[in-house]
Amino acid sequence: MQRGKIIFLIVLIAIFLIIGWLVATKNPQLINIDHNIISYFDNLRFPALDTTMLAITKVGNPRYSFVLFLIFAIILIIKRKAVPFYIFTIATILCSILPPELKTFFERTRPTGGLLKLRDYSFPSGHATISAVFLLSALFIFAPLIKNNLLKWLFITASTILFTSVALSRIFLWVHWPSDVLAGFILGTICYLLVDVMCCHKNENML
Repeated sequence: MQRGKIIFLIVLIAIFLIIGWLVATKNPQLINIDHNIISYFDNLRFPALDTTMLAITKVGNPRYSFVLFLIFAIILIIKRKAVPFYIFTIATILCSILPPELKTFFERTRPTGGLLKLRDYSFPSGHATISAVFLLSALFIFAPLIKNNLLKWLFITASTILFTSVALSRIFLWVHWPSDVLAGFILGTICYLLVDVMCCHKNENML
């Protein structure tokens, strides 16, 4: 189990580095794929869906994600789940620190003409990064705490839809390229797995 997680972590890091290299070198194939995907999402837009996506994307904003973090963290403290608390907390901190630093390094400009006007750089998506950490935490830390099977699967389904939608909303709203979102989701998974592997010697490790 532990070896498998380490191998998966290494693969994810390699994939992230490859995407980063393609972005840094302005690879024409990647640019073409990004433009085609974002154009497809643009064709799906209509007022009600625009409003929905604008609401959903707020979950990934620092203010709202911090509130969600506090709720989850308090639950773990009440349940006395020390190691899962450390995994969730440290992974959340990592995914809050890394995207801004990487954006400054890559200096990739955002798509123009989006529903939100943002001035910072694009790669990787911070919303997708935090969404990945929250989704993995929901699936492997919080879902096992729910004893009722129906409630557990409702929670898993709702979490999967919500956090996946937060990531996809960044493409839909034209504030990120698809490769930004993919890289962000991979980065969030790396953050979670890295901390989880470091804490693997504890019996409370839930992944």
